[in-house]
Amino acid sequence: MDETQKLIKSTIEGVTKKQYGINVVVEYVADVSERTQELQQECGEKLNSVYNAEHFTGTFIPAVNNNPYYILIQENRESMLEIMTAFHEYRHLIDFVLFLKTVTDNNIDALKNSPLYVTFNVYSEYAATLFGTKKYIEIVKLEDMSQKELAEAILQSAKETYWKLEGIDNRYQLLVHSMQYIGNIVACGQFSDEIDTQKLISEMELSEELYPILGHVFMYEDKYKWYEDLDKMMRKFVDGGVES
Repeated sequence: MDETQKLIKSTIEGVTKKQYGINVVVEYVADVSERTQELQQECGEKLNSVYNAEHFTGTFIPAVNNNPYYILIQENRESMLEIMTAFHEYRHLIDFVLFLKTVTDNNIDALKNSPLYVTFNVYSEYAATLFGTKKYIEIVKLEDMSQKELAEAILQSAKETYWKLEGIDNRYQLLVHSMQYIGNIVACGQFSDEIDTQKLISEMELSEELYPILGHVFMYEDKYKWYEDLDKMMRKFVDGGVES
């Protein structure tokens, strides 16, 4: 590990212990999928995410059977992108810890069967993307780019990725990618006054149907009713794509 990686590791492990009273181990690994399988056999399980990715660059594994939480990060990525991944997964972990306590009173078996769990995961894609992107822009120093230029470049890449989905029929998949895109919009917009957040959101697929969800997400509360209301909104959005 280089000095930046060591600092991020110690920061995440220290903050989670101090603020939330939980033990977290941050590991930089060559193959996230392989290490995930090893840890699942040794001490835990990786719960289902919002979609299945072929190549993981990072993940977290919940604490079960008195084992610590694990955050796994692919090492040696270009442009120090492991920084973004580390804070992205950190936010997923914190969201998970709060949800687990608020909705299921720390009962992980009840969580796996909770109808709110999928909805929570979709929301957390927004929160984790925002947090990871914001921390990356704050921390990374590139000789040929200012923070403003870096933010604009990240957003342009996110925009291109999002619009490859234009016309997608699967509303659930659209919702997941919309949350990720909005997370990038909100994060990058904090570093450039040339990024028109409202305009970008208004141009999105089914933006009018997304507005109630976004308004609720932006007013996040760690309360059961907030999760419950978001679940109703997201299910209504997804079901809106089913023809009668």
